[in-house]
Formats: sequence, C-alpha cells, structure tokens
Amino acid sequence: MVVIGGGIAGVSCVYHLAKAGLDVTLLEKGELTSGSTHHAAGLVTQFNPSPTMMRFRRYSVELYRELGVFDTFGSLRMASSEESLAELRTLLDELSQRDYRRVVAASQREGLRLLKRAGIEPAKIGGVAPSLLPFIIGSPDLLFRNVFLAKWKIDAKARSSMNDDLIAGRRTEVDYLNGELVALAERLGMDAPINRRIVELVRLAERGVDPWGPGTLRRKVLGR
Repeated sequence: MVVIGGGIAGVSCVYHLAKAGLDVTLLEKGELTSGSTHHAAGLVTQFNPSPTMMRFRRYSVELYRELGVFDTFGSLRMASSEESLAELRTLLDELSQRDYRRVVAASQREGLRLLKRAGIEPAKIGGVAPSLLPFIIGSPDLLFRNVFLAKWKIDAKARSSMNDDLIAGRRTEVDYLNGELVALAERLGMDAPINRRIVELVRLAERGVDPWGPGTLRRKVLGR
C-alpha cells in the first residue's frame, strides 16, 4: 500500500496502517510535515461543537502523550455573545440549571401521562424507574448535584445533540422526540401543551432566533 504526502494526515495513515500489520510505503517530495502541516498552529483543544471531532481530539492527545511528543497546557475560552455561549455549554452545564431541568421534568410528566393513557409501558434505562425521572430531574440543585448527578457519571464533555444541530444549522430531531408526544396526544384526543410549546420554540431556533437563557425558557414553556 502506498500513501502519498507526508503531512499530518499522511503520516497518521501510515502509522495506523502499519500498526494494523499492513506493508505501507510513504511518498513525500520534501521533508515530512514540511507543507501545510508545518504552517498550521497544531492546536489540539478539548472543545468542538462536533462530537466526532471531539473524539478525534481526545484520541490525538492520548496518542501523542503515548508517543512522548506532546505536552499539554491549559487554555481559556470566552463567550462574547449568547450564540457563542450556547456553543460552549455541555450537557452538565445545562443540567446544572434548575430552570432548564424544570422544563425537562414538566415535559417528562406530560409524556408519562400520555403513555399511561395509551397503555404504553416506558422502557427503564439505567437504574431509575421512568416514573421517578421527573422528580429527580426537577429536584432542587443541592439534591440533584450532590446525590443524583454524582451517581449518573455523565461525561464532562458530553453535549446535547439537539444543541449541536442548532449550532451547525441542521434540522433537529425534535419531531421524533417531543413531536411524537404531541402526535400521540392528538391520536388520544388529548393535548400536550408543554411538549407542543417546546417543538414550537425549537422550530424558531432552527430559523435562527437567538437562544434563550434557562429562566426565559422556563417562562416561555411553563408560563411562570
């Protein structure tokens, strides 16, 4: 197998192919990494809106550390607007806001009522019964952070996929989440005002409306 170009991408391909046991030849017209790789800043920050890119970066840091060619140092990233702040928020950041959790809990309670009316038994994921989730999610900060969150072991870098979709300008999956509960309510001749409102707000966000803070989101969805 032949790899053309000795930049970071080419060298990485050769390294991993050889490690997998393949016979590889690298062709480079000059010195290794003497092209665009040589001029790149080479920053391997531990933040990126894309979960795929974050996995690449974490693996890169681990590999470079293993090879002994990389020294880590800290960095500080600051948000200059609500939009850039939304990009920086992780799932833990969102869950740390009780106003945000109260919206999620209200959505869950409404969803559980609909499932019960439809005779659907929600699946148990993890060690918590579905009927207890709204209580846990909506609990006061002290209880949630020190008891429940400590047991859940959420990755500190985990991010909301819907938030990532909004940042990237993609259509979200809200129709298959809250939208399914709205559709179920209609089939049952019921209403799902909380989940319906969430769908409406996500649609506005998809069209570029500025993000809302946790308190504003709570008022827009719950009316209080």
